[in-house]
Amino acid sequence: MGNYRHIPLDELAPADLRRRRWRLGLARRSRWLFRHETIFNWRLRQGLAMLSSRRHGFAVPSSWGVAACGLELQLLCPPRQIPLQLVDWVGRGEERWHLNDYFLGTGDWLPLARPSDDTSVGREAAELHACSFDYRSTTSYAALLEAIGAGRPVRRQQILLDTPRQIDLYFERFIALFHAIASQGVLPQRRLRELGAAAPGEGDVGVAVTADGGLLRLPGGQHRTAIARLLDLPAMPVEVRLFHAEWLRGVMAQGNRSPIEAIRIGISGLQQATAGR
Repeated sequence: MGNYRHIPLDELAPADLRRRRWRLGLARRSRWLFRHETIFNWRLRQGLAMLSSRRHGFAVPSSWGVAACGLELQLLCPPRQIPLQLVDWVGRGEERWHLNDYFLGTGDWLPLARPSDDTSVGREAAELHACSFDYRSTTSYAALLEAIGAGRPVRRQQILLDTPRQIDLYFERFIALFHAIASQGVLPQRRLRELGAAAPGEGDVGVAVTADGGLLRLPGGQHRTAIARLLDLPAMPVEVRLFHAEWLRGVMAQGNRSPIEAIRIGISGLQQATAGR
């Protein structure tokens, strides 16, 4: 099975980023084709066969899966049942993959998972909650200021926190999100779009299904997940965007099912399992 390692951003070559942009653009332009179930089943079978022969790697753009399956990929899951998050870039030898980009994968993913509560965002959320949102008194606030002084400002939510004002605005957005989730829970993106409150380019919190049917959070959605876990919400909406090939083949084998039938039945089973824990 594939032995992967986390690839830090500073180890990525410019060519890796260019290839990713090219692949994502091609996947977006062609996703309309894979809304047809017959075509997407064929592509999933191709991906499963490739992963079975190679025993490592990732296949099929996740945007094709979302286009084909839509709301059928949605789950309501207690955030306490998703304590681990996957890293973003992984590699094996000279190969590189960003885990948000693929619908199928194989190999051992557990070494690529980190406790959500131990991340920078998880610690920031915990400190905000503990100090009743007096963010300037937190260790995290001081660390972000020190990063500016050292010439290494931190990026959060695609924004470079390179001035004290930017740090203040970041924490103020964080606090506003805390209050919104405390009052109405984590809303699915389709509901936020109806309300005109969706952030551009932001999707539902993504999760991956492991070989044994467990859930790992995909990169992204850190702030919503951290808050939901701190508030111990009974459930939050997530979208399954990566499936372990071994799990999918197992569900397919239970009733001679097509890949898409197996995804539908498997997600229904996952929903029942998460609700019953």
